[in-house]
Parts: sequence; structure tokens; C-alpha cells
Amino acid sequence: MSAFLLPSKLEKYKKVAIGLSGGPDSMALTHMLCDLCYKHNLSTQIHALTVDHALRPDSRTEAEIISEQVKNFPNISHHILTWSSPSDARIMEEARQARYKLMYEYCQNADIALLYIAHHQNDQAETFLFRLSKGSGLDGLCGMQEIYDYNETLRIIRPLLNTSKADLITYCQKHNLSYVTDPSNSKNNFARPRLRKIWDALEKEGLSTKRLSKTAERFSRSRDALNWFRDKIYTDCVWSTDGSTFINIDSLSVYPMDIRFRVIQKAVLALQPADKVYAPRMEKLEDLIQDIFTINPVLKRTFAHIIFEITTVKGQQALKLTKEIKR
Repeated sequence: MSAFLLPSKLEKYKKVAIGLSGGPDSMALTHMLCDLCYKHNLSTQIHALTVDHALRPDSRTEAEIISEQVKNFPNISHHILTWSSPSDARIMEEARQARYKLMYEYCQNADIALLYIAHHQNDQAETFLFRLSKGSGLDGLCGMQEIYDYNETLRIIRPLLNTSKADLITYCQKHNLSYVTDPSNSKNNFARPRLRKIWDALEKEGLSTKRLSKTAERFSRSRDALNWFRDKIYTDCVWSTDGSTFINIDSLSVYPMDIRFRVIQKAVLALQPADKVYAPRMEKLEDLIQDIFTINPVLKRTFAHIIFEITTVKGQQALKLTKEIKR
């Protein structure tokens, strides 16, 4: 069981938030948190946040039904957050971004530091397959993390990543919890619903959600080990002065390519705006780094609004990174 579903962890917070879509997963997690407060006499207040994306005519009514379903849960207050500006392009991705943005803004205004999200084992497996289909590397195939710092003030907690959807449905049935089903989950024009339709065939070959989730967990261990080495090397090879970041290329070149990539990627991300939604494309950064370590690299180029320039510092080759000045 996740430590974030233990009373000793929850009692440290005066209030926490949870994303409540009304599905079996979020209904189960909301009930678990409220039940934890009730059984252990905790004063922690649970702020359940339902986002109305306003993409369907009856979405507001569904949000109000969810509010009615949880109103008698102990220690709970329910809040409907409305997305006011949907568009037709990349609608699922836009809705996801809007959902997190609205919940973050609520948590910031309410001085809440923890936001619980009910992603489960099946979601983790779907994320693995989705990212695999997009050509993700090791870090992408790690899937979702149980603890994720959304920013400096809000931490996202996913305590159900090792729990199957079937177990959460059983939990809802055991506790007589009603839940809603999002019709978009079965629409073939979205990637994730299409992936769900192939599970039967995959599981017949032994590729179960549990095994995919375990694979993502193992990849996470490998990523953490690589990043541990990256951070030690970063300290030795990277410094900043006069608004620019410098990387000692001569020192970095003795390490394997993946370590070189991670060190330079960390320096690039440190120069990105704090509110940037997407990191620079991995393929383009890989090509740039590959070129840096060739015999005759291009001496100067721009990528992700950063100027990359190979220079010499105290007799050693260095990569200089400077934010591009917008005109």
C-alpha cells in the first residue's frame, strides 16, 4: 500500500485535494481518503475537485450528480471547476492541460500542497504503450510517477499505480459507490480508447497490464540510477556565469553518450520557462548533441530558444548555452 494512504502520512496535512472525475477509480480513492479520516479521527479536510470541461451538453449535470454522491462523505467539500475555452485542436490533450491548470490554481488559492490523482495500473500500462508508439526513450517508458512535483508549491500523488481497475470497481461495489462512465473513453478517434481495445489480444500473449506496469517500474529504477550519475557529473562539468551556462565538453566526452545527453538535457531544461508545458523534442536534442561530439561540429546554432556555441575556456573545449533574446 502507498504510504500516502496511511493515516500517519495524511494526518500531517490540514487539507489535501483530489481530482474527482466520478469514475470508479477516483470515486474509490476519494472514499478511501475520507474513510481514512473517519476511522482514524483525522481532521484533514478533503477537497474533491471535479472539472467540467464543457465539451458535452450534460457535463454540468454530471458534475452536480458527482457532488450529490459524495456530499455525505466525512471530511469532504466538493468543488466544480469549469473550463471556459475549449477548442477543436488536440482536444484531449488540451482538456488534460486545462484540468491540471484549474486544479493547480484551486490548490494555490486554497493553500493546498498535495493533489491526489487516481491513476491506476491500467492507466500506467496504457501510458507505457502510448509512449512506446510515439518512440519514447527510457524516461518516457518509465510511465507515471507516484510522487511528482507539479511545481514548487504543489505535489501530485498517485497512490493507486499498483492497483488494477478491476480491483477499484470491486471496491466501489463493496462500498455501494455509484460512478459515471465517460463516453469519450470508448471513442475510436482518440488514441487511448483504441489502445484499450487491443488489451484482450495482448493479454492472450502474456502482455498484461500488471506486467507492463512492472516493466515501467523497472525502467524507473534504471532512470533514477542514470540520473544519480548525471547529477554527480553535472556538478563537475557545468557552471554558470554572466547569464550563460557552460559545459566542459572535454570532461564530458569521456562518459557514455546517454550520460552526455542527460547532462546537456538538464542544462537545457534549467533554461526553459517554468510554465513551459512540453520539454524540447528529444529527437532534435539527440541530433544536436550527437553533432557536438563529432570531429568537426557546427560551432553555433539555436535550439529551443537557446543559443548553443562551442568555445574555449581556459584551454578546454566548452559548450556555451545562452537564452535567445526575443526581439
